[in-house]
Amino acid sequence: MVRYVPRTTSIFSNQRV
Repeated sequence: MVRYVPRTTSIFSNQRV
């Protein structure tokens, strides 16, 4: 999910970790 869009990754990464 970190290889999709660098824009949504910021939000997903924050919630995933």
